[in-house]
Amino acid sequence: MKICILAVTKAAFNEYCIAGMTDEGKWVRPIPSVGNSRFWTHDQLTCQVNGFLQVGDVLEFNGQAPSAFQHPNHTEDFLVSAEGMILQQRFSNDELMNFLHDKAEGEREFSETIYAQGRSLCLIKVNHFQQSITQWEDGPKKPKMTFSHDDFTVTNPHTKAGDYIVKDCKWASVVLNRTVSNLNSYSDLYLAIGLATKNNFDGKEYPQVIGLHTAPLVESLATYPH
Repeated sequence: MKICILAVTKAAFNEYCIAGMTDEGKWVRPIPSVGNSRFWTHDQLTCQVNGFLQVGDVLEFNGQAPSAFQHPNHTEDFLVSAEGMILQQRFSNDELMNFLHDKAEGEREFSETIYAQGRSLCLIKVNHFQQSITQWEDGPKKPKMTFSHDDFTVTNPHTKAGDYIVKDCKWASVVLNRTVSNLNSYSDLYLAIGLATKNNFDGKEYPQVIGLHTAPLVESLATYPH
């Protein structure tokens, strides 16, 4: 199988989650086939030549769907060995935009994802975003975004403000460091949304920003993926 990586997010304990699409537009979330964690370590996603994995990397690997999904709505999970993942290509931003051109999904896929109805990933084309930072008392600062769409509402139904927390490794740092203005204009904006696993507090699977792909490109900070 070959996929283009569209999401690189930080999990707990300095581990990472990745997901991407095939040429046919099928979502795939590679997860380790060995061990107890469903996340990857920094070393597992780093190669000597190209460094740490990033959006637009084309990975090829063998694997299989799990016999039973650890989380019922994470139906995109695919068991893969770290040694079996081969970086075939690193797309330029123009090549990534060409790849995404016919991959955007619609209102049905968006709704099924945010309401956790048998899937946990979707890709939609949006026309605008706004970024913000929230902080509760002395707690950590949280990067967040809201979006608009020409044809349907894409606000988050699980938050009062309709915003999404940003888990994408590049954009979380970009928002927190305020390196991009809300007023910037883009010719293309593709938003990847992914569900967190079930929240122990209220049992919800909260949708999050796991990728935002833009033309022109917004560069990663030097600290990426942290």
